[in-house]
Amino acid sequence: MQKMLTTARAGLLRARYAGLVAAVTLMASPAFADDPTNISTGLNSITTWVKTAAVPLGILAVMGAGFAKFAGRLDWPRFFSVLVGIGIVFGATQIVSWLSAGATGF
Repeated sequence: MQKMLTTARAGLLRARYAGLVAAVTLMASPAFADDPTNISTGLNSITTWVKTAAVPLGILAVMGAGFAKFAGRLDWPRFFSVLVGIGIVFGATQIVSWLSAGATGF
């Protein structure tokens, strides 16, 4: 008897899930993602936001790494890895443009 109730509940849940999927599918509208200028604008705004958020974090990272190195709590390779990581974060746009300079057809 218990197994029949569990099976019936599973069937009811499947029916609800199928109804939900059908409703979401019918309510979907096209994304209009064909225009590359919208994508470029969105990516540029994300890049600007990340850079504005990364500047204070980069300053704190350099200060923290410098203080830790001064206190003798940080070795040279880790100190330079912090500096290289910050360089990659702020130079990401230039690095991508260098790598994609040879790409054509886009």
